Amino acid sequence: MQQAQRFFLLLQIDNLWKEHLQAIKFLQQAVSLRGYAQRDPLVEYKLEAYRLYVELMAQIRRNVIYNVYMFSPKKQAPSEAKPAAEESKPKTLATAGSGSGSGTRGKRGKR
Repeated sequence: MQQAQRFFLLLQIDNLWKEHLQAIKFLQQAVSLRGYAQRDPLVEYKLEAYRLYVELMAQIRRNVIYNVYMFSPKKQAPSEAKPAAEESKPKTLATAGSGSGSGTRGKRGKR
């Protein structure tokens, strides 16, 4: 279970960090226009970047918690043992020749 938590955490950090970097790049372009509104672009950039960072951390927490609770590991060991046991069973003569597998003679009936 700990490996699954680690996997989900790294996956979410990777994906959301890429999105965060794109948002920061867009923010750099958008903040330059705020200078026309008589606002200091550096202060605006710092405020928006902090808001984006807080949002990033909240998304990581939310997504990891959701994925960990929705995760259900599949048990593969018992399912692998079953086919091997079924293959070793010998077929009986009554069911080996008929196509239906029910032990009857098939469509032709008794002669």
